[in-house]
This record gives sequence, structure tokens and C-alpha cells, in this order.
Amino acid sequence: MVRLSDEAWHDALKPNVDGYFHGTGRAPPKMPENGWGRIINTRLRGVAEPLP
Repeated sequence: MVRLSDEAWHDALKPNVDGYFHGTGRAPPKMPENGWGRIINTRLRGVAEPLP
């Protein structure tokens, strides 16, 4: 098991979670203007299986 400090945990988690939150929050208002749209979220394998 890898032990992380709270700060390291938040540093690793923040870009992943915040990226989805902010990305999906900004796209929908533009969709009606464009007449369509899609939100496609992806993830890297390293997020699910972090490197030691």
C-alpha cells in the first residue's frame, strides 16, 4: 500500500475531479447556441491504477 499525505492526495485528486466539474459546467450553456453538443469524459489508466 502506498501512503500519501493529505496534501499529496488532494494534489493528485484535484485536477481529475475539478477538470470534470469545470469542463462539464462550461459546455452545456454553449450547446443550445450551437444547436447540439456532447460531453465525453475520459480518464487515464494511471488515475485508476496509480504508479508507485
